[in-house]
Amino acid sequence: MRIITIMFIFLISFIFADIKNVKLPYDLSKLNLTKIQKQKLKKAIINYRKKLNSLHTKEEIIEYKVQKEFLKDFEYRNLLKEKIEVKKKLIENEFEFLKQLHTILNKTQRKKFIKQLKEWEIE
Repeated sequence: MRIITIMFIFLISFIFADIKNVKLPYDLSKLNLTKIQKQKLKKAIINYRKKLNSLHTKEEIIEYKVQKEFLKDFEYRNLLKEKIEVKKKLIENEFEFLKQLHTILNKTQRKKFIKQLKEWEIE
C-alpha cells in the first residue's frame, strides 16, 4: 500500500501535464540524469500514464456498475472479480514502471532515489 501511495505522490506532478510535454519531477532532477536517461524516463512515464489512465477509466466504469447493481439485487461477485483484476493490473503497471526506472538509473542514482522514497514516506 505504501508503494502505491509513493507512486501516487511521484506521479501527481504528471497528471496535469500534457503527455507530449512530460516534465520530470523536481526530486528526479536531483539525480543528475543524462540526456539519454531523461528521454528514456519520459517514454517510460508516458507509457505508464497511458496505462494508468486506461485502468482508472475501467475502475470508474466498475464503480458505476456497482452503484447500478446496488439498487437491484446486488449480485456483486462478477463486479468483485472485475475490480480485483483492475487493481492487480494497476499494481503490475506500477512495478513494471519501477523495473524500467531501475534499468534507466545507475547504481548511484538508485541510491539517491531510494533516499527520496524514504522522505516521501514520512510526508
